[in-house]
This record gives sequence, C-alpha cells and structure tokens, in this order.
Amino acid sequence: MNRSVLLCFVGLLLLVGCHQEPELSGAAIPQLCRIGLVEVIQEGGNVRRQGYLYNNFGSLTQYYEENQNGRILTQTYTYDTTHYAISREDKTAGGTVRYTYAYEGSPKRIVSITPTQGSGTTWAYAYDGDRLKTITKTGGGTTEVLTYQADGKLASRTKTGERYAVDPATGYVTSYTHTDGVVETFTVNAQGNHLVKTYNEPALSKFTSSTYTYITDDDKKFYGETQLLFRGIPNVTDGGGKPGLLTAYVLNQSIQNVLRLTQQGLFRYTYNSSGYALGYACTTGERAKFYYTNCPAP
Repeated sequence: MNRSVLLCFVGLLLLVGCHQEPELSGAAIPQLCRIGLVEVIQEGGNVRRQGYLYNNFGSLTQYYEENQNGRILTQTYTYDTTHYAISREDKTAGGTVRYTYAYEGSPKRIVSITPTQGSGTTWAYAYDGDRLKTITKTGGGTTEVLTYQADGKLASRTKTGERYAVDPATGYVTSYTHTDGVVETFTVNAQGNHLVKTYNEPALSKFTSSTYTYITDDDKKFYGETQLLFRGIPNVTDGGGKPGLLTAYVLNQSIQNVLRLTQQGLFRYTYNSSGYALGYACTTGERAKFYYTNCPAP
C-alpha cells in the first residue's frame, strides 16, 4: 500500500490492553468483552485479519496476522504461575525469533526483552525510582530511545538517522523526518487520535494532507479498549497516536503544487449490547467485522 494514500481502513494494531490487572485470587476474570478477530475486506477483495487468543486468566497467548494468501505472523506468549509474560515466539515466513522477558523488584517490573533465537530487537527499560525513565530498542543496526516525563507522557524520541518532535503537553509526536528526507506531521486531539496528517516528499515534489473525524459518544467503543495489560510492563505510548472510531476522512494530494488526487470516506458502524463496534462499512467499498469473546450476555 502506498504510504501517501490512505485507504478507508481504521487501523489494525497489536493491542497490549486497556483494562487494569484484575485483583483476583482465582483464574477467572470478570465478564468483559475481549477482541477475538478483526477482519478487513479491502477494495479489490484483499483481506486482512488479526486474531487474538487468551488463557483462562484473560492474558493474551497468541496474536496472528493473515491476508488472503495465508498466515503472515504468529506471536505466541507464555506466562509464569503469577501471570507475568516470560517468553514470546514470533514466526514469519522469514523464520522464528524467540524472546525472553526479565524482571526486577517486588512487585516485579520489566527490565529487558531479549532475543534468544534469531535476529530480533532488544528492549531495555530504565527507571528513576518508581517511574519509567527510558526505553531503549536496539536491532538491525539502529538504536531508538524513548524518554518519559514524570506523568508517563513521552518526552522525547530519537532513532538512528531519523528525527522526531514531541509535544511535551500531550506526549505525542508532532513531526517525523525519515532518513530519505520525507517529513510527516501530526495533529492530535485530547484522546490521542490523529486529526490531521501531512506527508511531504520533497524529492518528488509531492505533498499529501489528510484530515480525520471521530465518533465522540462515550458509549460507543473501539475494539482497542479491550484486553488486559501485560503485568509488570508499563502501559506507555511511543507517541504515535491512538486509533479510534473514524466517522470520515478527506485526503488531498498535490504534485508540483497541482492537486492530483482527492479521496474521502464515510463510515457507518454497528455495535453490540456493550457498546463495542462490531464492524463498519465505508463509502469506498471497504468493510470490516470485529468479533469478541467473553462479552456479558445482553
């Protein structure tokens, strides 16, 4: 997919959860909706799926991605008896990477996620007292460092050969300069949803601008608002913004200051009795279905 042309696609993402850790002595969890499958049928018939499997405690045990040709990625998690993730296995057509999770302290908090088989990224977590100070990611010849404010908002983001600007008031990235000189800018609302994105390609004299609007009814929920947090792993953002329930978008693209493309889409959703979106239809012809598990009976 051309990065500079937005398709009518809410955004598939690997969720790490939004519900707090349950205070339970047993293995059962409260009856709350959890996303099980996201299926997006794009223009032309191409299909994207994301699947989520859970154990009895509600922890994510497997995440996978598929398209119309089959499985692309399978991530499998294992946990200790106290429900902390201790390992992950990523399988793709290119091979398998296995990771181990290391913790410190009581209660435990993550200090590193390290590849033990295959070529992968290493995550290192540093703290200042009880608060997260930095996350450092290394792999593929690059290093990325995320630093955090006392309130948990992102303070800065750096990566080899790239540049990020972060708004300290919101903790979200406002601009991103690629290694090839392409510049992206972002405007977000109070919820972290992107309202405006621009994509400037100087080498091609091409400029793309997209605007977005979202459902603001608090009773209508996006599937990203399900799942448990990973225990001991800080629930922080990398500043990239949060997905939401789009109502509309408009995209304009100019080449050499001449408008060459205008694209727009309107969304219509259906919901279950708990208020979670069951899917959407977009005026471009794209449609999606969201399947949940563990929802309370209507």
